[in-house]
This record gives sequence, C-alpha cells and structure tokens, in this order.
Amino acid sequence: MVVAAKAIQRLAQPVEANSPQKGRKPSPFKQSDITRATKGVLKAGVDVGLVEVAPAGQIRIFAKDMSEAVAESALDGWRNEGNG
Repeated sequence: MVVAAKAIQRLAQPVEANSPQKGRKPSPFKQSDITRATKGVLKAGVDVGLVEVAPAGQIRIFAKDMSEAVAESALDGWRNEGNG
C-alpha cells in the first residue's frame, strides 16, 4: 500500500515545462509558417500543387504542374529499378 501511495504522490506532482515527462517536443514550424509561405507562392502567381514539411521543419512547396512531374518521376525511377 505504501508503494501505491508514493506512486500517486509522484503522479500528482506538476510536470515542469522542460521535464522529460512531457509528452511531445515542440514543433519546429507553425501553421502560420506554412500559411505565409503558401500565400507568398500564390501572390507570385504560381498555383500550389503540393506542400511537404520535413521533420526538421523544412517547408517545400511544389507548383501544381511540378507536383505531377515529381510524382511521375519518382514512380518512373521505381519502375526503372525493376520493381514494376
């Protein structure tokens, strides 16, 4: 019973902001970063086809025409390796 009481006390303590017990690490980007980048591309007169965000926070925006070409070239590369 003493062990259970200690466990409850430990769980009842507040978790600090920089504690390793915190569930998720902060995101390297914000939604506003993606929105700002996308609006900039649209303002330049380019239609957005695909937006990729890398785990490190790098944002890549592909034009509508480019996204189809990128998808096709990746598929063609896979097929050329003898997989399809």
